[in-house]
Amino acid sequence: MITLSGAFAQGLTVMDDGSVNLKSQLGGKGRAILTSSSSTQFSFQPDGEMSIYTRYLVEGIETGAADRDGDLKISVDELHEYAALKVSQESPNMTPAFYPVEQGGKIYIAKVAQAKDDSRLVYRRELESRIAD
Repeated sequence: MITLSGAFAQGLTVMDDGSVNLKSQLGGKGRAILTSSSSTQFSFQPDGEMSIYTRYLVEGIETGAADRDGDLKISVDELHEYAALKVSQESPNMTPAFYPVEQGGKIYIAKVAQAKDDSRLVYRRELESRIAD
């Protein structure tokens, strides 16, 4: 499957049924659009599987690895930064994009389930830090 994931319409609006009060759960205000590629690039994924970018978004939340500042909360900008770095390592031709609106980058979208001192998370962060260096 091929998609132009970075191409979205001007004036795009978001629908919300109001069933979850995210502001009271996580705080933050604003909007953000995350795309797996720029508007002129293709985004690839095998049929029936998540795209590379989506896979790393999920991984960043599930493992807590996207919590770059260690505050046990994952903001949209942290999540995008994590996924974009992983995508660039796996598929350098893809350029994920991030479009924050009204402080949208500081919206917290998840709490880290693992404790800060979880040895697996500590090891993973140390390994990723050394790889980046």
